[in-house]
Order: sequence, then structure tokens, then C-alpha cells
Amino acid sequence: MARRPGTSSARPKIFQFLATFLATWFLALAALAAIPAVDQWAVRATVASLTAVAHLLRLEYIAAGSYVTLAGATLDIVSDCTPLMPTLALWCAIFAFPAPWLWKVLGMIGGALLLWIYNLARVIAIAFVLQHRPTWFEFVHAYLWQTVTLCIVLLLFIGWIRARMPMRAPP
Repeated sequence: MARRPGTSSARPKIFQFLATFLATWFLALAALAAIPAVDQWAVRATVASLTAVAHLLRLEYIAAGSYVTLAGATLDIVSDCTPLMPTLALWCAIFAFPAPWLWKVLGMIGGALLLWIYNLARVIAIAFVLQHRPTWFEFVHAYLWQTVTLCIVLLLFIGWIRARMPMRAPP
């Protein structure tokens, strides 16, 4: 069987990336399970960030524990409402990809910041959906935003790779 040029060396690199990604993902999940304070911090920080953004946007808000009322809609902020898991997924992908450490650290910091901002916009949008179209809430919350979040993580990873890699002229 004839091999295409360049495929024999690319395959092991892809498998190495996938193995490293999965190993770090499972380690990160184990660490989160072992250290519940991280989840608790993420919830508190998300609530604090939401109240700060609501204040800046002059939205009505009330925060009590993990509950936030934005523009009349009350949301219970749980771990899944934070950018913790998407950030971990992005970090695992960046860690697994062969790149200089400084570039990895910059990608992790920048990606975490962008995912935090995205998540705040997502939660505020969900509050408005709950307030104005409560019948849409389940679809928007469970399907639409989770799908968009996965796409955002993938786009951030691809953008990080493309920003590092020089553009090649077509052959």
C-alpha cells in the first residue's frame, strides 16, 4: 500500500496529541473531584463577576450566595454555569500541542480571560431568555449555549495555533 507523503510522521503526532489531551483531561477532572474548593471558587467568582457586569450595565441585580437575579430572572449559578470546564478543555488542548512554553502560557491566560468574558455574556443572555421567553429557556440553556461553548473552545484553540504558526504559501 502506497503512503502519501507526510502522513507517516503526522499520524504519531496526532496520536501523541490525543493521548496527552486525554491524560491531562482525566487528571484535571480527578483534581477537580479531589479539590471541591475550586468549583466553589468558580461559582463565587462567577457570581461576583456577574454582579460587577450588571452594575456596569446598570441592570437590576441581586446576589445571594449562588443565586443571582438579573433583570428579574433568578439563576442558580452552579459549577456548570462557570467557565471552569471549557477553560480546562482549552488548557488541556494547549498543553498537549507542541509549542514553546511561553506561547502555551500566553494561550492559557488569554483563553481563560476570553472564556470568562464569553461565559458572563452567556449567563446574562440566558437571564434575558428566562425573563422574556421562559419556554425557550431549556433549549437555549441546555442545547444552544452548550454547543456554542464547544465551538468557542475549538475556535480559540485553532486561533491560538494559527497565531503561532506562520502562514505557508500554497504549493
